[in-house]
Amino acid sequence: MQSIDLGVFETFYNWCFAYVFRGDHGSQILTAFRIPFYWAFEWVAYRIFAAALKSGEFDVVLRLTPVAPVIPSLIAKRCRALGIPFIIGPINGGLPWPKGYSQAQRGKEWISNLRFIYRMLPWARSTYRDASAIVTGSSETFHEFRTFEDRLFFMPENGIEEQRVIDRIQSPTKKGPLRLLFVGRLISIKGVDMAIR
Repeated sequence: MQSIDLGVFETFYNWCFAYVFRGDHGSQILTAFRIPFYWAFEWVAYRIFAAALKSGEFDVVLRLTPVAPVIPSLIAKRCRALGIPFIIGPINGGLPWPKGYSQAQRGKEWISNLRFIYRMLPWARSTYRDASAIVTGSSETFHEFRTFEDRLFFMPENGIEEQRVIDRIQSPTKKGPLRLLFVGRLISIKGVDMAIR
């Protein structure tokens, strides 16, 4: 196991995350802000592992994070040149707002209207062109990358396997309001207000 230290770059990111973004992992502006930090991370990681990759110590490179498909990788092209499979995913995000939910759409961040710009970023095309496999976590993301269908896989990772909870499922024993446990961020697109109503 090797830790990647970005030094002052990481310190600056952590400060911004805590004080500018106030720890909001779900902000789309944060996703855009992270792009140069992910590039710095991949650049340092590649420098550390370049010799091992070139000598064949690794069979595959798996890029699990970031989940956002709008953050290109500078490693995909290098892996392809070395003949090492590069797998990206599961990627997810950029889901459209449902039609007819104008109240929820008011919570939409302005930056989501600029999402298309990521295709113009350095390495945006080579990330997916040079990937050996692209794993998507939603049907919408799968559809977005359909031009790569020969190496595109759909794996909806959200949820709990029924076998893990089947013995614990109980019928309500008392009449009254439904008791519901919601696990997730309380943002308008999740529709928690509809569940409460």
